[in-house]
Amino acid sequence: MKTKVIIRADGGPQIGLGHLVRCSALAHMLKDDFSISFFCKEIPENLQDEFQQNGYFVVIIDHEDQFFSQISGESIVVLDGYGFDTDYQQRIKVSGARLVCIDSIHDRGFLADLIISHAPGITSDDYKAQPYTRFALGIKYALLRPSFLEQVNKTRILTKIENVFICFGGADPLNITEKVLQVISGIERFKKIIVITGTEYSSMQKLRELTSKDSRIIHRSSLNEQEMFSAIHESDIAVVPASGILLEVLSVGLPAITGYYVTDQKKPALNFSKLGLAYNIGDFRADIKDDLIGILNSLTIGKAQKMVDIQKQNLKGSTYNIRNLFMDFK
Repeated sequence: MKTKVIIRADGGPQIGLGHLVRCSALAHMLKDDFSISFFCKEIPENLQDEFQQNGYFVVIIDHEDQFFSQISGESIVVLDGYGFDTDYQQRIKVSGARLVCIDSIHDRGFLADLIISHAPGITSDDYKAQPYTRFALGIKYALLRPSFLEQVNKTRILTKIENVFICFGGADPLNITEKVLQVISGIERFKKIIVITGTEYSSMQKLRELTSKDSRIIHRSSLNEQEMFSAIHESDIAVVPASGILLEVLSVGLPAITGYYVTDQKKPALNFSKLGLAYNIGDFRADIKDDLIGILNSLTIGKAQKMVDIQKQNLKGSTYNIRNLFMDFK
């Protein structure tokens, strides 16, 4: 019988879908050797369907005791979210289960046996953990979905920079999508502008108005994994936040302009830039027009190709790295 991996994560309009997407990537890396279950208080219907089609159990819970009751000493429990404090973790540890926490903000104490953070620049010293805690830190432990993992080992040669990819998550409550689109659409040399939003995006009317005025703008909504991969793959450059979507962009091989709009993206944005993996524009909530235009106008094929080559070098081997850490628990 396969060892159970029990994943606790949520996703919706307020918190976005990043926790669920990266846990989906983790599940795929492990599914051949483990039985995968998701316990969620909030999950969009399309993601629930996708998870179930992939062979994962999905349980919708109303209160946490429904989750705790399913944990045994033979389980591996994965937590991905900001609400799982030390007391919550303690309830898992007393069961004898192994505990894995996916975290990039290190804002609380951890009782985890393993902490995973694929954001660059984070070290074990950033965490208040235990002597027994192991760490899987940096983009060599990137949690990438299958289509993107497959692309990591493929060479990409750029011949043009004409098609732009824009995505700020499924909800984008600050509507940074429109802000970036207004700038990009003012640059005539771009032939295609691909804009991705989700079902929770609330500024659809304004986006429709912009799309109706510019035939280059292609809006796509609520994409599954393969559709997202295709949208990125047909693009030549991306403007995205320093979150999970950036790692998917890097795996495909696109010069990227990144930044932050929440605190936990600020340090990763800086470190992605330091490593030569992306340009850091800073705070997306500020006036970014001049900086964005400046980066785009100065980007040559040579500079873009150098960035793509660095991306490919840094991302190799993530499935092997993650899987081995979980196999050590068996």
